[in-house]
Amino acid sequence: STTGLALLALERQRPESATIGPARRWLAAALRPGGWGDGLASARALAGLAASEPAGAGAGYRVTLNGVELAREPAAAGAPATVRRASVPLARLQAMNTLAMSGTGYLAWRLAGAAPDAPQPAGGIALLREYLDPATGRALTGQVLRPGQIVRVRLTAVVETPQRAVLVEDALPGGAGLLAAGGGPLAFAGSAPGRLLFAAAALAPGAYQQSYLVQIGAAGSFYAPAPTAQARDGPMARGNSAMLEVGVRE
Repeated sequence: STTGLALLALERQRPESATIGPARRWLAAALRPGGWGDGLASARALAGLAASEPAGAGAGYRVTLNGVELAREPAAAGAPATVRRASVPLARLQAMNTLAMSGTGYLAWRLAGAAPDAPQPAGGIALLREYLDPATGRALTGQVLRPGQIVRVRLTAVVETPQRAVLVEDALPGGAGLLAAGGGPLAFAGSAPGRLLFAAAALAPGAYQQSYLVQIGAAGSFYAPAPTAQARDGPMARGNSAMLEVGVRE
C-alpha cells in the first residue's frame, strides 16, 4: 500500500526518478493470487503501476483451465485495469485441475468456489434436497436449466427419534421465484427474502417428504445454501447445498 502510493507520487512529482524502476519491480514481485492484500492496497498498487507504465506499453492475458481457454484479452496500449469473471460448471472439473495464466501486464486473480456440501444429520434428523422435473419426476442434477423453467423442489426428512416443534428452512436459488408452496406433512410457515419456512408441531420417527414449485430466473450460476431442520432445543441438521447452471436455450 505504501509502495504503491510512493510510486504514484514519484511519477507525478519526479517522473525522472531512478527509484521508479525498482519500485515497479518490487510491486510486481509482491503480487499474489488475491492481489496485493486487501482491496485498498491493491487499488493503490495498480494506480502506481498504471501511472508509471512506459509509453506505448500494452497489456493482455490468457487464462486456461486444463488446457481449455477460459478468458482472453488482447494486448492494447493504454488499456485500463479491468476485472473479468469466468464461471466453470462443476461438471468440467477433474480430480486434479491446472489453471494457467499468461500475459504482458499485471495479473491479479482469485479463485472462488461453492462446492455442494453433503448432508449433516443432527439431533435425530437427516435432510436431503432434490431438484426434479415436475412432469417426469427425474432429477435435474448436473443439467443446464433454462430461464423460466419450472422446477419441483423436494425435501426429504428422515426422523429417527420423536421430535417436537420442528422448523425447516430452505433457500431459493438466486433469481428463482416461488410458484406454489406444495404439499406435505409440514405446514408452510411463511417466507423471508430468498427463503421458505415449514413447520410441524410434532414428527414421529419415519420418512417425510415436502415439495414446492419454483420458476428459474435469469441465466447464470447460482448457489443454493443447504436447507436446515431444527427441533425445539435441539441441534441444527443441515441438508445438501447445490449449484444450479442456468443457460439460454438455442
